[in-house]
Amino acid sequence: MADLLGLVEFGPSPVLQKDRASRALACWPASAARREVVYEHIFLAGISLNSEDRFTLTDECNRKCTCGWTRMISPDAIKNALAHRNILRDMPPPFAGCLFNHNDQTFYLITDPYGLQPVYYGHTATILYFSTKLFPLFACSHASTTLDPRGVADLLTYEHTTGDRTLFADIQVVPPGTVLEYRGGTRRMERYYVLECGDSREKTSLRDAAHELAAGLHTAVAKATSGHSRIAITLSGGLDSRALLGSAMAVGRQPVTYTFGSEKCRDRRYAAALSRQVGVRHVAVESDGTHLNRRFDQALFQTGANVSCIHYHILTLADALAETADVVLDGLGGDALTGAHIKWWMTGEKDAEKVIRTLFSLRATAFRELKEHADLFAPELRDNPDYEASQAIREHFIRRGARPLWSGAHRFDLLERQRRFIQYGPHLLRASVPVKTPFYGSEFVRTALQMPLSYLRGQRAYLEAHRCVWRNLAAVPDSTRGVPLTAPLIVRRAKLLADAALGRVGRRLGLRGWSGGPADYDRWIVGAYGRRLKEEIEAGLPFIESVFQPKYLKGMLHDQRSMMRYSASQLSALATVCAAARTASGVS
Repeated sequence: MADLLGLVEFGPSPVLQKDRASRALACWPASAARREVVYEHIFLAGISLNSEDRFTLTDECNRKCTCGWTRMISPDAIKNALAHRNILRDMPPPFAGCLFNHNDQTFYLITDPYGLQPVYYGHTATILYFSTKLFPLFACSHASTTLDPRGVADLLTYEHTTGDRTLFADIQVVPPGTVLEYRGGTRRMERYYVLECGDSREKTSLRDAAHELAAGLHTAVAKATSGHSRIAITLSGGLDSRALLGSAMAVGRQPVTYTFGSEKCRDRRYAAALSRQVGVRHVAVESDGTHLNRRFDQALFQTGANVSCIHYHILTLADALAETADVVLDGLGGDALTGAHIKWWMTGEKDAEKVIRTLFSLRATAFRELKEHADLFAPELRDNPDYEASQAIREHFIRRGARPLWSGAHRFDLLERQRRFIQYGPHLLRASVPVKTPFYGSEFVRTALQMPLSYLRGQRAYLEAHRCVWRNLAAVPDSTRGVPLTAPLIVRRAKLLADAALGRVGRRLGLRGWSGGPADYDRWIVGAYGRRLKEEIEAGLPFIESVFQPKYLKGMLHDQRSMMRYSASQLSALATVCAAARTASGVS
């Protein structure tokens, strides 16, 4: 994947700001530059970086348009895609592009249908600046480092930003499936793709629907791995990664599977069993938590701090994959598309407020209500009258139109939560190796979104696909429930209730790691990010007071018992906000 970066000053004759772009390019860390990653090019509003790290004007600057794309593609192809939007809908994500038409002085920014490749931008009356990485914009543009209280509050609530917001007031994200048109200081957004959920009618049998899902995933995996011989799969033992393994074997691939964690964790145990079942090599990567600080700055740059640093854990696999794989398949997003988040009671509920409140209770994973922590947050953030914690969820229910009530939950999970975690989860590995998420292949998405509600609830069609298409893998217990997928549905539900009860008891008793995840992960988080947070606070940067009450935060960090009152999710969110503001101040 290439990156986009540009700044255009509009006027009688638009000026390409080469010197500012040069400053921004210097922000790319060595780990994300050509020396370690093969970017096709870095585009700077008509200025390309060649292999000798020198700036040269592209040929297109002397013609009628200037263009850039995160993949190699001709200007004519981009213009054709803008004229025929169905081409954009069918292009495999992630991608992003830009086009400057010199004839009518119009600039276009383009995102993929699901927004898996973020494009950040800001503008004034005469200047448009944009990039696929956030922090370089502070070096090449007029963007202020002022924090956006609502963006900060969202990250502290959900562990990710929402909508088109970032942590910074002057920088936004182009929405998914959108062409942004900028002309003469006027911005116009046009959606070429709108996510539509399925209807309630059963047009095919359950088994036929299951085979359709599997066929869509097989096609997506075949396309993602075409031309690659060294294929890796990040295998956790759950439903999605095993579906990728089954699909890869079905289309004749011979992948190597990778899992990280301690020797005792469920993921490693079940992933090894799945690999043995189909006769592929399994690599277990031991982790002791040292990667959390070692990879922190690289991950912060990659994510633009739009997701909490607790989700940087996949970087544990970066070194192993970079040495052995040409392409990596990751299963993130599969559960949302196949209906894992659609609760049985939700589908018949008529009260939108009840659904919104319940979904909020499930998705607010860090600070559920900022007001509950009056001693920690600054009054400007805590008492912001324009912010309601559940507003990010509510907006998807407002926009659902005549679609059923449950579709609001579907939209939030697909367009907010899963989109962020794909952008900033498996794609964190992009700086080391190409990563593909086949569940977002157009063939699979079209099939999944047209599934009737009765097949989405409880992932009925998806589980049936495991049982009738990937039968040999279904016999191995999954890491979430600990029971085989071939077990009756009532058994899986009973195990779900038992795990939930155990979790409540464990949290009440202060037990950690009861779920069988990577051992001591919470302790690693508290130790690594607690120390980093302490350093940020002691640096005395002025932005701290706009978000936190420094005296209380310092006291909390010096008192280990006090700090342990906060979960790993909360400490990670705090550390992310502080590090982002510090990084932006340093770049600008």
